Amino acid sequence: MLRKARATDMGALISMARRFYEASDYGGPFDAARAEETWANVLAAADTNGVWMFDDASGVIWFEMYQSPVSADLLASERILWVCPTKRGTGQGKALIQQYEADAKARGACMASVSRHANNEAAGAFYERAGWKVSDVLYAKVL
Repeated sequence: MLRKARATDMGALISMARRFYEASDYGGPFDAARAEETWANVLAAADTNGVWMFDDASGVIWFEMYQSPVSADLLASERILWVCPTKRGTGQGKALIQQYEADAKARGACMASVSRHANNEAAGAFYERAGWKVSDVLYAKVL
């Protein structure tokens, strides 16, 4: 069942963050203490962050609301969208992205964004099937 994450979900959130991190190309070791601090801060700032997850810890989305730097518009930005590899293709990703859209809209966002790793073509195809369009290209460098 998809629901809002709670402070009591800390262990599951750290576990999902670890699996997300390990599947990425960030480099360096996963820092569980840092992940716990980040999730605690995110959950404490419920007015600007939305975190939804499945009861079985097989998927999570975290997004942040922020004011546009050039207008009065309120925007939403996905920070993590992760679905356990064994659950991909079951509709969980679709449920997470639809919840993100609905929650961001209910909070007053006029636009939302998502991101993916450059080597994750499947995520790009998923977003496009869900009606998302490429708008910018982000470059990153591990420092």
